[in-house]
Amino acid sequence: DHQVLGYLGSEKMDLSAAALQRQQIRLEEIDRVQIGMQTESFQRPRVRERFNDSQHLCFSVIYHSGARKLDLVAHNQSDFDLWTRELPRLVRRRQHQLRY
Repeated sequence: DHQVLGYLGSEKMDLSAAALQRQQIRLEEIDRVQIGMQTESFQRPRVRERFNDSQHLCFSVIYHSGARKLDLVAHNQSDFDLWTRELPRLVRRRQHQLRY
């Protein structure tokens, strides 16, 4: 019984429909949600320039003991608030379920 975060993504920042693939991260694999543009990917000049006006909507899902990162940009402040509040809550609940 796995609870997962599902998303469409590509390995090389190629967001064309052909490059997108369905991917999943199991909730128990998530270490934390990091607010802002703090990952290496977000630090790339081209990426920082592209999302400069949306910095306040950026966050990253850190998983696999910090070895993997999923960088995200919310559509609006409401979506950002929801994801950054509720995803950590779901992760904590799942970790609690697995312990007991």
